Parts: sequence; structure tokens; C-alpha cells
Amino acid sequence: MAVIQQGGSKLSTKAITKSLVFFAVLLSSSIVRIFAHDGGDGDGDGDGDGDGRYHYSYEKESEISAIDFSPMMDDLANLDAVEASSLVLDKLTESVHDRMTTIFEKATSAQCRAKIATHFGYWINAIGNEKTAFPFVGATFENECPEPYLDFNDLPEDVDFESLMHRTYQPPISTYEALYIKDPKDLKILYGILMHGPPDSTIRLIEALYEDGHTFVIHVDGKPENDDAYEKLLRYGLDRPHIHVVPNDYRIRVNWGGYSMVNATMQLLKYSFALLYNSPIQTPLDFHKFVHLSASSYPLKSNSEIRERISSFPLDANMMMIIMRPLTPSPTEFHYYVECDDAVHRIYRIPPLTAETHGVDMYTSSQWFIISREFAEYMARAEKGTFVHDYIQYSEHTVVADELFFGTVLKNSEFCTKHHNSNFLHLQFDRWESDIESEDRDENKCLSPNPDRCGRSPTLLTSNDFFALELSDQLFGRKFSDDGADSEVLDILDEFRDMDEMKRRDIVEGNYTAPVSAIDTTFQGHGVLLVAKDTVVSDSPLCLGLGSSGYKVSTCMLLNVCRAKVP
Repeated sequence: MAVIQQGGSKLSTKAITKSLVFFAVLLSSSIVRIFAHDGGDGDGDGDGDGDGRYHYSYEKESEISAIDFSPMMDDLANLDAVEASSLVLDKLTESVHDRMTTIFEKATSAQCRAKIATHFGYWINAIGNEKTAFPFVGATFENECPEPYLDFNDLPEDVDFESLMHRTYQPPISTYEALYIKDPKDLKILYGILMHGPPDSTIRLIEALYEDGHTFVIHVDGKPENDDAYEKLLRYGLDRPHIHVVPNDYRIRVNWGGYSMVNATMQLLKYSFALLYNSPIQTPLDFHKFVHLSASSYPLKSNSEIRERISSFPLDANMMMIIMRPLTPSPTEFHYYVECDDAVHRIYRIPPLTAETHGVDMYTSSQWFIISREFAEYMARAEKGTFVHDYIQYSEHTVVADELFFGTVLKNSEFCTKHHNSNFLHLQFDRWESDIESEDRDENKCLSPNPDRCGRSPTLLTSNDFFALELSDQLFGRKFSDDGADSEVLDILDEFRDMDEMKRRDIVEGNYTAPVSAIDTTFQGHGVLLVAKDTVVSDSPLCLGLGSSGYKVSTCMLLNVCRAKVP
């Protein structure tokens, strides 16, 4: 650690010890998976110029994909047009045949193979008939966001990436710019939960969060192995009117990397507004906020604190973690996918959407969020003529669509002005799938043509992570075991949450007395800034500031010199 001393004050050594544990966790964790878009030569193709832009090289592409027809020159001269074209087509389609064979090894059903062939045909027919373009080439989308456009290659002097990442939407109540709920106890939350596997973790999550006025809508993965869990959850909800399960006809078979993850969330939203055909509910559910969680999530804070924190923002606030710099992938790395037979199949390239080429930018974001009723309804209805309606058609063919869809929709809709850039979810990551030996990798997380460009999933949180979870300022945590293999950490969290509820109740009743330590464990340290040694010269050094009233761990982003984050 590098230590910078400024001034002097007192801080508990226990607090600092716990902070350092959390500090170490942050060094090996990230919040949202970033799509690859290096601005130099990180992809090895020499196309980057260091500013995040890409330059297509026709000569290079032609050299790689050229087919040698010289051995058949004599045949081409002596055959008629039909025979010559057949000869050439046989040669031209050799690589397509090889690709199709590889894909059909995973796609075995007639329906899936026909779907893949149909989508391959979009490119082949575009060349053959010259009347249609390749999919989404030349397509334009309308950006409905009224905020001024920011060029990240030429930001205004008073704007930097760090300030954009810390964007908030919390206007003072006194200004009447937004509507707040007066009493947090009146806040009605609809928890939309995506579930697969055993139902016990979902039931425990519901029982941990339930309070009068809250509602739960659950989507159970549509794969047959989840049918028993679906039936058990239906039975559990029979005498509990606050529990709703998306009907069997609308269960989506969810696959890693596919649009199906977004589609499952859309079924939650549509159900909530009674938009599903033959829906068991006839009117929209009553709620103020839609909180999207996985069944492997769990609350880190008491229900009182969850209500109070969410109520401290306007009712129309949308709390979503978004990387505020638009996505700028290399055109050679963005592909068109088709999902069927519980797998995601790569067809060909698809043009990435940018404001310059298609009218809108795309953004990497988390699929877990806390949004307003109005924004939830906008997405659920996806009415023709809206950005979300048009973008769905594109998003259906992108990989890891769940990490693009919701942030892109928010940033390009009228609801962009109501964005608070946090989803209050604690996540920890370790290694990318590509860091694992190739024979041990999950091939479903390596969907790019480059086998070393893979995704990753959050680390499983256990009782060993409790210090980090206790120090976390987030309301929820993910990912916990969803099969009950490690319930100890949830038991500890329940005790922690119960203690907070008791403390709040005692304060209200005037019975609370703050504990007094028999030993003075403070030391002089006001203004001390601890910096992770390996990040001192980084553009984003990781710092821990010690203030007069507390401590705070923070990434000092985009600064050449660390500055203290003193509370």
C-alpha cells in the first residue's frame, strides 16, 4: 500500500481492518461486463487508431477471404453459362457448407436448422437478387432522448467520464421538480424474479422481502427440467395473492448469451401490466417501483432500509448501472446470432449501432435494475413507432443481449433524463472463461469466432464474503447458491438484517442506546488515503479515504494522482 497522510483524526482500527478486506475484494471484482472495444491494436488487426474508432481495410479482408479460381480457368472457358455458374458456386459455397455443418452439430431439430438456413439466406439472397441489403445495413433508429449528444472523443472541458459514471437523479423535494413518496412505508414494490433450478431459493427470497403492499412476479425457465419447480411454485402461491407466476405458455427457455434472457424479463413486464393473451389477471398490478432480481440474489439490507433508500429518489427515477461511454466494437467482432435448440448460433457479421451510422448508440449495462412504473410500462408495451419496438428486432440477434438491451433502451428513450447510474446490486467477479484451459471452458460462454474472447459469470458469494457484504453500500447481492448448498451466508445476512430492524424499532420507541466500547480502538488518521500499490500509476487508481466521520472505498477514476474520497 502507498499511504498519503494529510491532517489527523480518529478512526476505529476495526473499521479500517474491515475496509481493507473490502478494498482487496474490489481489486478483483467488477460491476458490469465490458464488451471488447480496444482502441489500439488489441484485437491484432491493426485497424484501431487509439481513439476507440475502427477503420475497415478492404484490401486486408479481400486478401483473407480470396478464393483461387485459377485451377479451373480452362473449364470456365469451355462451359456454357449454366455449367460455369454451377462450377463456381460449388467452389464459392465450400466454406458456407463447412460453417453450416459445424452449426448443425449443435442445432439438431428440423425447426432450428430451417431457422438457421433462413437467416443465412438473408445474406446470400441479398447478393443474388441485388434488391435487398444485408440485415440492418442502412437501418436508422430514432433517439427519443432529449438530452444533448456527447461526443466522447471531444467532451466539454467541464465534463469527464468519472462525473458521468456518478450521474444521479435526485432533485430536492422542495423544488417540486419530481414526485416523491412521502412515507417509505407506503412504497409498493413489484419484485420481478427470473428463476431456474430448485424453487427453494426463490421462496426464501420472497419470504425475506415480503411486506404488505409488495408483489412478486416470477418467471421460471421454460426448459423441461424446471417443470417440477414451476409446479411447486404455483402451489406455493395458491393462497398467497401477492405471488404471481408467469403462465406456462409464456415461459422462455433461457440460454446464456441469448436474447432469451431479455425475453424472459419482457414476459415479467408484460404480465405485470396484464398484457399477455388469456392472462390470469385482468388489470395491471399495483406498484410504484419494479425491482428486477435473479433467484440467486438476496437482500443485504433490512426491508426498512430498502424502502427508505428507494423512496429517497423520485418515483420516476430509473436506477440502472450503465457504462456511460457508448459501445464501439470493431465491425469485425460484432455478429448476427440466431437462438434455437437451447443454443446461440453465429451466422455472420452485423453492423454495430452508432449515432453516426444508425442514429443511436448502444450501451453496456446490467440487466438487474430498479425502474419506475412508467418506464416498465413503456418496455412492456413496446408500441410500434417507439425506439424499444424497433430495437427489439435488432437486439434479438445480438450476443449477451441482456447486457446491452436495457441500458440502450433507457439511454435512447424519453426516460433517459430520469436516470440514476446505480442498480444497488453488489457483484463480484473473478476470471474470464478464456482464462481457463480451453478443454475446460464452457463453450456456451465463448460465442465469438475468436475462441479466446469469452464471457464470465459472477463469483458465488459465501460466508467468507460476509465482511465485503456487510461493508457494501448496496441493497442486494448476487450471486448466491440457488440450490441451498451454502445457506450459512444467507442465515448470517438474515441475522444482520433483523438486528437493523430491531435497532430502527428501538430508535422509534426511544429505547435505543448506542453500544460503548470498553477499549479505545481509534487512532489518528483523518485525511489518510490508502492506495493500492499496483494502481498508483494507473489512470484509475483504487483508493481508500479515511475521514473524520467514516471511511469510504472508491475507485479514483481517470486521475493521474489519487485524491481522497473523504466523507
